[in-house]
Amino acid sequence: MPKEPYAEFAYFYDKTIPDKWYLGYYRVIKGLFNNLNPKPRRILELASGTGRMLKLLSKGGYDAEGLDLSKSMLSAARKKGLRVHYGNMLRFKLKKEYDAILCLNYSLNEIKSARDLSKVFQNVKEHLAPDGAFIFDIETTESAGIGNKKVEVSTSESGGLIITFSNVAKGSARKITFDVSDKYSNGKRYHVEIVTRAYPKKEIMQICRKNGLKMRSIKSKYDNLFICINPRSSTAL
Repeated sequence: MPKEPYAEFAYFYDKTIPDKWYLGYYRVIKGLFNNLNPKPRRILELASGTGRMLKLLSKGGYDAEGLDLSKSMLSAARKKGLRVHYGNMLRFKLKKEYDAILCLNYSLNEIKSARDLSKVFQNVKEHLAPDGAFIFDIETTESAGIGNKKVEVSTSESGGLIITFSNVAKGSARKITFDVSDKYSNGKRYHVEIVTRAYPKKEIMQICRKNGLKMRSIKSKYDNLFICINPRSSTAL
């Protein structure tokens, strides 16, 4: 494993997920924005990666910025002309407020403890404008089907990359592995492992409330998508 998070993943990430998937998810996020009052304009995406969602947000007329811990991912995003910051979602300080903050693609599941997850919510609260929204997806223990060990393996080819994807879940833990071979670079191989943790819905709601945010129910085909609102006063909780 490289010392820098996602250093190798940055090279092939954009080829692992099709544009149509991101476009569909963007439309869902835009629909949520349209149901908020006020409608968001200034957006921050945590764990923004190579900027796939940021690019769509910017094209959609939003004042969008990103934050990521991987310099390689940030470099790829900057090559797309996007505004991104280097930082850790547990302790970033950008000295500005946003109408909405996003954290997508189950990035929060890479936070291994409830204590650190709470730090993310605290940081989000400090950067949200009044009535601002924290929109995030996170795998829950309910959706993960905690219990028996589950193994999923698949192989696909995209843009000259042969990608073997392995997903092993046991209890609340999950290990996702990408083994990639680039047939246009003399078969150069990449190996990336991502370890995640699922959280109970009740615990997520408690962390949201603990940090001064109010969970709002939503209807979406994405079962693990949540919204927490930053109320103008504590009496709104």
